[in-house]
Amino acid sequence: MKKVTEQQLQDFLEEHLPYEVDMLRGTFELLQNETSHARAYALMESFCIHGRNLIEFFKNKDSCDFDPRKIAKDGYELRKTFIDSSHLERINEQISHLTRKRTRTAAEKIGPSTRKLILDRVEDELERLKRGLNQKYIPMWRVAPRPTIQVNSAAPSASGQLSHTSLIIHSPIVELKGGQLSPIGRPADSPERNK
Repeated sequence: MKKVTEQQLQDFLEEHLPYEVDMLRGTFELLQNETSHARAYALMESFCIHGRNLIEFFKNKDSCDFDPRKIAKDGYELRKTFIDSSHLERINEQISHLTRKRTRTAAEKIGPSTRKLILDRVEDELERLKRGLNQKYIPMWRVAPRPTIQVNSAAPSASGQLSHTSLIIHSPIVELKGGQLSPIGRPADSPERNK
């Protein structure tokens, strides 16, 4: 198992994991009604990077220093197949790296349905981990509950075209303040933002 200190685990649970989840949820929500292509691309990139970080955490990839089993009860097993590896590959090929595998075909890009799938699979793993947390770490859990989701009309895709299938998250989790995502009722730069 990867070696991390108790303080690093506490920082991860109280600050870093909630931040990744807040950003995944927040960028997903903001993308639903974004009409500026530049902002939509920036939001898609952000969503994909935070999605990749969380997928790598739940799959215990070498690129992530934290192993979910370290904070879970004995017997908690990784579900490395919770999401198809092709989604992580697509994020790397289309967002994280400039490769020849980037596509011009809209149907092959990371669009609203793929983002919804990534969000749903990560949310499922978050719930599973929360249920499996070691008693010692329950007081440190700062991830907000899963928000409810409704279908909406259209959202941009990575191709620069509007898709006719999208979703909106209705959640009291985050709001945009001064260009930063912040949990409702807490300043964006507050050290208590995830409590």
